[in-house]
Amino acid sequence: MSNSRRWASATSAVAMLAALAMASPAAAATLSGAITANGHALESAVVSIYVNAPGARKFVTITNAAGVYRFTNVLNGPHIVIIEKDGRRIYQGMVNVQVSSARFDLAL
Repeated sequence: MSNSRRWASATSAVAMLAALAMASPAAAATLSGAITANGHALESAVVSIYVNAPGARKFVTITNAAGVYRFTNVLNGPHIVIIEKDGRRIYQGMVNVQVSSARFDLAL
C-alpha cells in the first residue's frame, strides 16, 4: 500500500473517530415514582429498570418508607420495569421515558 493511501486511510479513520467523539450522547432523564399495595406505601421493594440500547445499563434501587423510588441519568426510550418484594417478583411492565423528568407511579 502506498504512503498516500495509508495517509488517506489514517486521516479518514481519525476523522470518523473525531465525529463519533463529538456526537451528542443520548438524553438523560430522571425517573421517579411511588409504589403502593392495597393503598399502603410499599417500603423496601427492589425496583429495577432495563433498557435495550447500545451502551445502556441496568438501574436498581429500593423504595423508601413512603414507597418512593428515584433513578437519575436514565436514557430516554422504553424501559422494562421489574418490582420485587421479599425475593418475589410482584410486577413487570414497561415505561417509556421521553422527557427530562418522568414519573411512574404504581398501585398494586
